[in-house]
Amino acid sequence: MMINKIMNPPDWYKNIDYSFTRGLDKAGWFNQIYIRLSHEYEFLKYKDDCDKTWANNHWRAYLKTIENIAINPPLNTTTFNSIKEINKSNLSKEKISGDQRLLEINLRAPDGVIIKNFKDWLNDQRSTFPRPVIHRGRKSLEGSLLTNKDLKSIANSKILELFDLRYWKKVNKKNVSNETLIEWIFHGHNFDDAKDKFKSTNKLLERHIENIEAFLY
Repeated sequence: MMINKIMNPPDWYKNIDYSFTRGLDKAGWFNQIYIRLSHEYEFLKYKDDCDKTWANNHWRAYLKTIENIAINPPLNTTTFNSIKEINKSNLSKEKISGDQRLLEINLRAPDGVIIKNFKDWLNDQRSTFPRPVIHRGRKSLEGSLLTNKDLKSIANSKILELFDLRYWKKVNKKNVSNETLIEWIFHGHNFDDAKDKFKSTNKLLERHIENIEAFLY
């Protein structure tokens, strides 16, 4: 059985070309979800005290943001870095030599992200300060936020479409059923297949939200 048309999706949804996601790397996916969550956390912070005008302005700002990052998606760098180098000029009482560095580490970040951020920072440092010993054949560090297996599964998913539509419902208090969302996101699919895809997409989205939301506290 094919999905029967229920109602037309909102214009903003029809105008966003989500095909750009096929070119995202792991950092790019992190950015897309993290930026969306940042807006959602702002809304959750003020939603009990905000009026309809505030909600409308918030939604317009959100929409402008996701439209911009769809046109110019950040592919190679994460918005948030769990590691920050401390400026030695602010530590006049400390004796820091030229081959030493002090770092701040955000322990709210998942271990894999901290390891990846440190590895990226270290690679950058090694471009100007050579390593003392090169260990050949060592296994690369594992546990980054998105693994290669994750990237393969997420690349063909519809998690951004689902996030945006769910958030549109929440901010604008739209009474739209899951069946309607399924029709919009998986239009033309067999209904039972589309329901299964919707469930797996929702599960995938929730898993990545759980990983990334540590940055927002």
